[in-house]
Amino acid sequence: MIRQEVGQSSLIITAHSLHSISALKETLTLVLNRMLGLEVNLKEFYAFAKNNKKLYPLVLKFKGLKPPCFPSLFEALTNAIACQQFSLESGLSMLNRLSQHYGLPFQEGSQTNYAFPEAVKIMNCAPEELKKLGFSQHKSEALINLATEVNKHEELYANLEHKSDQDISLFLSHLKGIGRWSIEYALLRGMGRLDVLPGDDVGIKKNLKNLLELDEIPGYDKIKEIEKNWYPHAGMIYFHLLLQKLYEKGLISQSRNI
Repeated sequence: MIRQEVGQSSLIITAHSLHSISALKETLTLVLNRMLGLEVNLKEFYAFAKNNKKLYPLVLKFKGLKPPCFPSLFEALTNAIACQQFSLESGLSMLNRLSQHYGLPFQEGSQTNYAFPEAVKIMNCAPEELKKLGFSQHKSEALINLATEVNKHEELYANLEHKSDQDISLFLSHLKGIGRWSIEYALLRGMGRLDVLPGDDVGIKKNLKNLLELDEIPGYDKIKEIEKNWYPHAGMIYFHLLLQKLYEKGLISQSRNI
């Protein structure tokens, strides 16, 4: 369990296990640094945003935001497949059902939670099983294929961290059901490439139109131009735009650090 007291900068982390796990603290530290972006230095990003009159009010609203990242590329790509051409809410609902059916359960007080499923669990599913959770035939086949490939070539996928964006994109493009949006989403959300702005993201297109006061919703090429202008901070602005959307829906409040 992770919690943070109001007004405090430190995190309080509680971990329980029925079995002894060697180097538990070190392992948790690595995973949490990755997932919560704890070691990302925001100094250059804030200096960049301060010089942009349209970006700075947005950045100030959520001051202190660190870039979140999925703990594995498999989880990032699974999220991408689930959310393709779906609203965020619908995609997350399917992912929750996927975890409840195939993830390892654990108790937190009286509440039962579920870990994200391992690839070996999904690769042994039949498409009909996943379709019962809300996935289409195409998404079901794509998930099973992804899980099979990740399980079969685990070391190869782990070593992608050291490859360039271009090499990773070329490698992932051969996967069933993984297109341009999914690849850019995975680069940002699964590999922490903060220079990436997913150019086919429908929600971000609308948010960029409003933020930059554009005459029309930007297409992919226009967003790639914006990405270059914001290099290497485009991904950070992506996260701020997502928070803005949640803020407008009343789901979160703005930073208290302003």
